[in-house]
Amino acid sequence: MAIERDSSIRFDPGGTLSSVTRWITNHDEGVAEWLKNARRAYQVDRANVQEKHRSAVLLLGDAHDGSPARIGVLDVGGATLEDVTAWSTWQDPSASGRGSALAEEEATQGNGGKAYMYRLFEGPARILGVRDRRLNLNPA
Repeated sequence: MAIERDSSIRFDPGGTLSSVTRWITNHDEGVAEWLKNARRAYQVDRANVQEKHRSAVLLLGDAHDGSPARIGVLDVGGATLEDVTAWSTWQDPSASGRGSALAEEEATQGNGGKAYMYRLFEGPARILGVRDRRLNLNPA
């Protein structure tokens, strides 16, 4: 059997997902990835948020009355539907910048946040944004 680089190469989805998320082992790594993603969203080729307006808030909710604990990051980047749809594709080197020269240094940006959600949590996890008064939610 030959191993070649072509469009017919096959990957087991579960095994591949386990492999690409293996490096996330604790919450410190995952939260750092989320905050890095917020920083990236503010840059001039993305939301172009002025330095003085850039902020991100780590949201923590304790488990209570049978509901699970929750964690999230709120930022002011304003993700569009195009953004959250692109970020929903694993290992897409163009998902962050989509043609921007500034994004070249961060070509793999975006996998870490998803890896954190996959590796260290149970149940649904969502990437969502609000831009121009529209809620933009990644496909389920």
